[in-house]
Amino acid sequence: MNTYEYKIINMQRNGNGIVRTVSFSVTASDGVDSVTRTYSTGLPEPIDTPIDYSDLTETQVITWVKDLVGTFTEERLAAYIISKNEGRQTGMPWDA
Repeated sequence: MNTYEYKIINMQRNGNGIVRTVSFSVTASDGVDSVTRTYSTGLPEPIDTPIDYSDLTETQVITWVKDLVGTFTEERLAAYIISKNEGRQTGMPWDA
């Protein structure tokens, strides 16, 4: 089972302090191999009362990112790890 670690790299906000774009990285690992990729995504205008910029936490922003693009991003990274492992064999010739 793969694990995924998200990290927020940067955010762009408008003049009202509303975050519009988030740059982030995701590290995927299957316990043997890992891959890290950097992405950027736009955020929709908040429907409810926006959270004040100074009150945002990385956990909250990661939740937004995962809700928007998490499944797609994780599927791409999982496919990369699978392709990286195709044809890989383990063992020693004297154990055959």
